[in-house]
Amino acid sequence: MKYIGLLVIALYICFCTNKVVIGQNEGAVKTQIKAEALKISTELIKQIYCDDRVNSDVHNLWLKIRVNYENTSNSDLILYRGDEAFFFNIMISCNEENALARKYEYPIQACSSIPPKKFSVEAKPGKDFIILKGRQIFAKEATILLLTTNASSDIMDTLQAGEYILQIATSTWPGTNQQKNRLKHKWEKDGMLYTFNIESLPMRFSIVENPLIVDCPKYNE
Repeated sequence: MKYIGLLVIALYICFCTNKVVIGQNEGAVKTQIKAEALKISTELIKQIYCDDRVNSDVHNLWLKIRVNYENTSNSDLILYRGDEAFFFNIMISCNEENALARKYEYPIQACSSIPPKKFSVEAKPGKDFIILKGRQIFAKEATILLLTTNASSDIMDTLQAGEYILQIATSTWPGTNQQKNRLKHKWEKDGMLYTFNIESLPMRFSIVENPLIVDCPKYNE
């Protein structure tokens, strides 16, 4: 089963909130956790083209996606689930081969730096954290804003009609290294605190020619 939540990403800064926790696992074995223990994939839920009021040749493309955080190990992972977890890069490629080679149409710097969050050293992980059992998934919904233009335009940092690959790079830890080390030691009986930066698997999406243009939604829609 999946954990469901909500995440909103603006062009330069993004935060996340979450809602529900469900899942099960038996016989979790604690081992040294590596970055590969967590896998992130994305699914397209909805896309909307809306007006850019500054330039009539440019349209906003809103991609509403589901972001799945999957514990691929057999050990329990402790994952931060609060507002300060964020995407710091959004990478767009024209195909999977280019994505693998890191040849991007253009990378978007999604987030500016955010001051580290302070945590109290509690006996157990609190409400800001989730214990993700082995093979369990924690999901959030996200809205990503891109800029599109027509084929006759040469406006920089915009995408034209075609097939593309989306990837996101996300931070999973908003605190300091000192806090991370203290909590890892304090909570080691509950699971392994996951604090790596991680990139999502490639997701294919399309931009159409002459799309239906509507009013731009609010970020929480």
